Amino acid sequence: MTYTALGILITTVCFMVYHFISTAPGTEAYFKNAKGEESGSIQMILFNRILGGILFLLPALYFVLFTDVSATQMGLGLTFNGKVYLVMAGLIVLQAVIINFSAKGKENLERYPQIRKSEWSGKLLFQSAAGWILYLFGYEIMFRGYLYFFCRNETDLVSAIAINVSLYALAHVPKGRSEAFGSLAMGIVFCLLSEYSGSFIPAFLLHIAMAILNEWFSLKYQPNMKLQ
Repeated sequence: MTYTALGILITTVCFMVYHFISTAPGTEAYFKNAKGEESGSIQMILFNRILGGILFLLPALYFVLFTDVSATQMGLGLTFNGKVYLVMAGLIVLQAVIINFSAKGKENLERYPQIRKSEWSGKLLFQSAAGWILYLFGYEIMFRGYLYFFCRNETDLVSAIAINVSLYALAHVPKGRSEAFGSLAMGIVFCLLSEYSGSFIPAFLLHIAMAILNEWFSLKYQPNMKLQ
């Protein structure tokens, strides 16, 4: 089996396992029975983020610890390209402007913030952000780490991006039309950041900024939610 095929297979299986555990009625029932309706829902969301972060990270740890595949071959190195990080910083500013407007939309407010609590404490804001960071760390190691670089090491740039963006967009289909189609463009951006930096880190940092900014702006524009 080629590493390209292996990357596609691992990504597909990992995301399927995550999806079916995180959306299982039994998972929701467990937390709500243990913690109550509101607290249980919050704990389930935080659990799902931790679950995803760990699950998506495990294949990378396996390859590094038990095979001849190096961290660098999976885009996990700590390389630095000043121009890439400058572009990333500019994209974060641009996304902040875009998200400030898009967060007001009905479709976005129906979905975000994922935690549906009327009064947010500083502690909850921190817990949610930490959950996003852990989840997206594993998520970007999967998509822009071993999936992208396994494909890139064996195929040309366009093919590696096409494979990556296709799976990335499919992963967003359950989140609705806007996110699914939006992920096509952002998927290309994330792949290019990884390509020219040689690492998943710029994509990870940009993705964190987008997720947290969207949560904060959505919280701001939710009529029935506020920060204590």
